[in-house]
Amino acid sequence: EAFHPKETYRELTELIRDYLEANGGRSYLESINSVRMIGSFTEGDNKLEMTTFRKRPNLVRTNFQAEQYKLSLGFDGYAAWQSLERSGMVTSGQMGGTDAEDFKRHSYFLHPFFTVRETGKSLTFVGKEKYNNRDCWRVDYKDGDVLVKIYHSCDNLFELGSLSVVKINDKECLLDIRKEEHKLVERLFIPHRITTFRDGKVTGVYQFTNISLNHGLQDSYFRKPTPRFNR
Repeated sequence: EAFHPKETYRELTELIRDYLEANGGRSYLESINSVRMIGSFTEGDNKLEMTTFRKRPNLVRTNFQAEQYKLSLGFDGYAAWQSLERSGMVTSGQMGGTDAEDFKRHSYFLHPFFTVRETGKSLTFVGKEKYNNRDCWRVDYKDGDVLVKIYHSCDNLFELGSLSVVKINDKECLLDIRKEEHKLVERLFIPHRITTFRDGKVTGVYQFTNISLNHGLQDSYFRKPTPRFNR
């Protein structure tokens, strides 16, 4: 039976309840422990093959594969890190500054609705607004000093994107993340195309060709790789 969202929401709990129902129900979503997303990342004329792994509650690792090197970015639940593998050598280190904070902010599993409650984080239902010329329900996700406006389609409650203002090199920038091509993966609707914008200009396009659930990954996979040097 097709899911039909309410025409009017007044509380966050109502919206979350229907969002969970549209994606297979709370018990089904709680049974999902990890997600693997295979595809590509395009920035300007450069295109890299990529695979992203996510695991509850907030573990992330993305591997970018180029002809001459492999770049990995991750969050182990405590710190964001990056590593570079080239010619048999591996260098790695922790991210810092805005990059680390932004990576940590987007490490939540699937959606902020499932984020473990932490000090300084909150969700607030705002109401109906336009986003990218579509009628949406807006929910504000507050993480410290950063406010992320999340937009869900009024038609089916898919998350269509988010807006936030962050400081990059001491300059305020508007970040827009648009989510498209939602497809059913088992019982969960997941966007297969994500486009990122900074101050209205495209900064990257993620296109996923294969998304699957529950891979039994160990937490250790999300830790910073040990450096390795040729002797």
